[in-house]
Amino acid sequence: MVFAVMKKMHSRFHGSEIAMKTICLCFTLVTIGFFSGCSSSDPDRSVTASNDMEARNVPPPMTFEGPGKKLPTKIDNWEISSAPRYFGADNLYDLINGGAEIYVQFGLKKMVTSEYRSPSIKNTAVTVEIYDMGSPKGAFGRTARFLDGLLDPSGVGEGLPSPLSSKSILGDGDMVTWKDRFMIHLTLMDESPTASGESIALAGKKILPLFAATVCAKIENDPPPPAIFGLFPVEKKLSRSEAWHPEHLIGVDGLGAGYTVRYVDGDLAWIAFATEELTDEATSKSAWESAKGADVEGRALVLKVAGKHVVGIIQDGNEPLGDKLIDDLAATLLASFTLGSQPST
Repeated sequence: MVFAVMKKMHSRFHGSEIAMKTICLCFTLVTIGFFSGCSSSDPDRSVTASNDMEARNVPPPMTFEGPGKKLPTKIDNWEISSAPRYFGADNLYDLINGGAEIYVQFGLKKMVTSEYRSPSIKNTAVTVEIYDMGSPKGAFGRTARFLDGLLDPSGVGEGLPSPLSSKSILGDGDMVTWKDRFMIHLTLMDESPTASGESIALAGKKILPLFAATVCAKIENDPPPPAIFGLFPVEKKLSRSEAWHPEHLIGVDGLGAGYTVRYVDGDLAWIAFATEELTDEATSKSAWESAKGADVEGRALVLKVAGKHVVGIIQDGNEPLGDKLIDDLAATLLASFTLGSQPST
């Protein structure tokens, strides 16, 4: 087993999930004990075949299934250099130690990871991870969660071509995007001793969008983010702040799953939110009752029932909003959802 030096650099997304990414990592592994996939029912025969492959140093077979069908075999002059590895909700922790649970919360079904190398760019590899999140909402939601803690997410897709610019997050050496039910995470690894944060960032900006566009081209459907975001006010909204939460909306158990959008006006900041559509208005009122006394750490909170949704405004930050302002904001949100939920004529 040969190990190269590991280097870690901070991404420009300080405070977010992708604030720290491994950008130089090379493990050359001699894998033992893998199976050839032989369909024979004779276990001795399967073991013998596996031992024969070991003796000949035969690499694992390239198997493209599920999300692996979205892996290109070649991207420009980059070729796939490692057999795809697959993980599900039951064993993702083997790949992402300490970070697997959030993928499961957002609906992970299966993911695949593989590596690409180019003969013309020495000591550099790109790792491609494709997550089947089960639904477009899950893929969108998991991608948006990477922006948690970022004060202003509006520039995270800056410099990327459309439509990547509105769905992607470009860091220093890594990139995240989504399309249909798939979330794609790309990581550039530079193993050369002269690699620096600046050189990796520059290479990432050049190489990773090409990878993202090529993978996305293999995904047919391209649904937009959830349509419910069209009901949220536009004024003072932070671009790219829309998020979907599979549970514990604004940290309150009684609200369940729902949507948030962040707003800023000078020193004032707030979050507008709405639950998923509930069964009926009685269910909405019950959710409102269970949530109105929630402990939100001293932040101002106003909740309203809007038909089959519970909507509201919560203070975001330390600066008090004031009773009149938060009531006005909640009234505007309520009016938008009330009007938007009416049947068209």
